[in-house]
Amino acid sequence: MADKVIMIGLDGATWDVLDSLAEGGELPNLTKIRDGGAHGVLESVIPPITPSAWTSFMTGVNPGKHGIFGFGKRPDNAYSMAWCNYSDIRSPTFQKILSSENKRVVMVDVPFTYPPEKVNGIVISGMGTPSVESEFTHPKEMREEVLNRFDNYLLDVENISGESEKEIMVFLDQVFELTRQREKLGLFLIDEHPWDFFMLAFVGMDRIQHSLWKILDKEHPAYRKEYVKYRPRIVDYYRYVDSIIGRFLEKVGDDDVLMIMSDHGFGPLHRGFYVNRWLYEKGFLKLDMENLLGEPGFPDRLQKDHGERASVKIKRNRLCLSVKKKMSFAGARWETDHEPGHDYLLSVEIKCAEKGITLEFHDFSTGKRKIVGGAFLKKGANTASARITHTAGKLKLGIYISTFGNGKAGKAELSGFHLSRIDWSKTKAFSTGVTPNIVINKHGREMYGNVKENEGSVIDEILGELKRIRFGDSKLECVAGRGEDQYFGKHSKAGPDIIYEMDNGRYSPNSTFVIEGKEVIGEPIHGLSGSHRKEGVLLAYGKNVACRRLSNSSIMDLAPTLLRLLGIEKEGFDGNAIEEIAGRRKTESSPSKVSFDTVRDSADKEDENVLLEERLRLLGYID
Repeated sequence: MADKVIMIGLDGATWDVLDSLAEGGELPNLTKIRDGGAHGVLESVIPPITPSAWTSFMTGVNPGKHGIFGFGKRPDNAYSMAWCNYSDIRSPTFQKILSSENKRVVMVDVPFTYPPEKVNGIVISGMGTPSVESEFTHPKEMREEVLNRFDNYLLDVENISGESEKEIMVFLDQVFELTRQREKLGLFLIDEHPWDFFMLAFVGMDRIQHSLWKILDKEHPAYRKEYVKYRPRIVDYYRYVDSIIGRFLEKVGDDDVLMIMSDHGFGPLHRGFYVNRWLYEKGFLKLDMENLLGEPGFPDRLQKDHGERASVKIKRNRLCLSVKKKMSFAGARWETDHEPGHDYLLSVEIKCAEKGITLEFHDFSTGKRKIVGGAFLKKGANTASARITHTAGKLKLGIYISTFGNGKAGKAELSGFHLSRIDWSKTKAFSTGVTPNIVINKHGREMYGNVKENEGSVIDEILGELKRIRFGDSKLECVAGRGEDQYFGKHSKAGPDIIYEMDNGRYSPNSTFVIEGKEVIGEPIHGLSGSHRKEGVLLAYGKNVACRRLSNSSIMDLAPTLLRLLGIEKEGFDGNAIEEIAGRRKTESSPSKVSFDTVRDSADKEDENVLLEERLRLLGYID
């Protein structure tokens, strides 16, 4: 048992990087904790996606019980996704249990904690917070205190790194500044507010490794010799985080415990797997490929729409867009009489003079603007698409380039518009969201489901095809299985029917409905070079913590472990308290009686969903 527990979350930390740096003497504080306490691999959930992993950390149960399978959910088994957040969690979290036991909690920047739980203490929500205008703190008045401490409080880095030296260095400067703000905020809170459990999370390692793994890994196919000049700056970041760990290590009292964890590990990303394109080629996903816009593939009666220092021109079935300043836009709208009750796929070909321009697809059919897709454009030829769920009235669409957010000023030429209809009545399977998943179009579950008694055979057929995937002359290693074999619990049926991993994570799924002009195996989304692995890190330090290497630790073990450290035993976890850290059970466990109702009436505030989607796109999670 401990008086207090300090936990440091290092999103995406992996022993593959930390051990190498520690052996070179770069991480003295982490080395002290590793060699003087318990440490080992922390197994994440499968697949190791951010919301699912952090939720399993907070609840101690698998996604089948807490109900979070990724960034999105399918309301009423719809074919489209809605973004989910903390209010969608369907199991008690340890912070709520601690609060019910009169323990004081302080949590800062832990991903997937928006909207913040009304704990006995303080929560400043992390990744998933829509904007600084949101109520991202508990208590509410803490928001102004946070914002007043910084000239420009960063919720995250603005975007992933580009390729040029300037873009890489600006990106790294953002990561450093984000981390400095969290350090400053964390040290203030730990000194000035009472707590029994204190947690501070840093996302910088995750952001660097997504964008710049190719710099850390000389074996990466995208590695170039000139990258060596950036490595010292990246190593400086890991050293900086180690120095922060040292500052919090000084806060550990004689009977306290310090823990360090990551929600998942990391490894190289080589290519993207366009799963819906693959399902289309294999006959599981059906499209009516007739271009509903007719020939020559260009909308009729375009209505120009642009902001300041922007222009829109139409030349020979080409839409020419130009934006010359920040916070502006250029595009066009049009409407059609195509029947509602269907999903449509709009694709377009783009020529771009420079990379980094943001393209957005908009749907105005409901009378409100809704961003339904988008892409960061590369220099030269691009193809982009969006899926539109059309429920009533006329189909009203728009397409824009924008310099809101981190979009660059520039020009783009659009042509080859293609509007097709997804034929759900003949579709057997599809993929949604940003996780490696496949969903069977099941009769009685999906709106237009047509797979009835032979659901099992369709799953078997898809699993067999996945295991035969090839890239060029090489067969890819694909581990695939049924979702029902991985998830269990009341909410397991809300999960995917099939989950898979391509070439040990080197091939990342992309479920965008890009059909024309795309290969099944293509470039990774936004040029990312690193992706998640299930092997995270775990360290613990304190006078009663065993000094040894841990084995078989799961991220679901952490909730019961920290509760036991603070003298609380509860039933209902899928994980188990780690005895090397928390000791043996000294009291009888009891059922958790805290409720886990939603934090607010609805998690589906449209304006927040738009902001969250744009932020995920800027970070490279969606196309």
